[in-house]
Amino acid sequence: MSKTFKIIILSLLGIVAVVVIVFTVHMISSGGNIFGETLADRNRKIENERRQKIETLLPAANKGDMNAQKRLASYYYTLKEYDNSFLWLKRAASQKDREAYYRLAHYYQCGIGIKMNMAEAIRLYTLSAEQDFTEAMFALSVLETDKQKSKYWSDKVKESLKGCPGCDIQWEECH
Repeated sequence: MSKTFKIIILSLLGIVAVVVIVFTVHMISSGGNIFGETLADRNRKIENERRQKIETLLPAANKGDMNAQKRLASYYYTLKEYDNSFLWLKRAASQKDREAYYRLAHYYQCGIGIKMNMAEAIRLYTLSAEQDFTEAMFALSVLETDKQKSKYWSDKVKESLKGCPGCDIQWEECH
């Protein structure tokens, strides 16, 4: 290798080292974001976007649009405004929507935005499961203390998974 070639290689390595150092200093000073946006900035931006979406959904939700109500519940949940999330889910569930029943049951089961109430959770899971919502059937197969009811819902889950390649095997392994 010629001396000139070695000098060029060493010069390039020196330039790369300087670029790496400058980049590292920039990353540290900007909170780890190459665009100068900190994680806190990004979180504020996301929160503002969600609040804007809430504002656009409110008119439809107030007019009874169930999908808007469920989306509002989700946005409020991500903002950790569980009381608002619960209220919008309750409004959606009042329209007898199986997904809304299921999600509301989870709130009662875990005490999200409301005092924990397993009896109400099971009632709502049942309303959802009776509309063939598999996730609710699964929840009931686990939560029901009556062995016959638990087996009934377990069998319903298995039945609903027929035709799903591998699902029946996975169900047998976990139940």
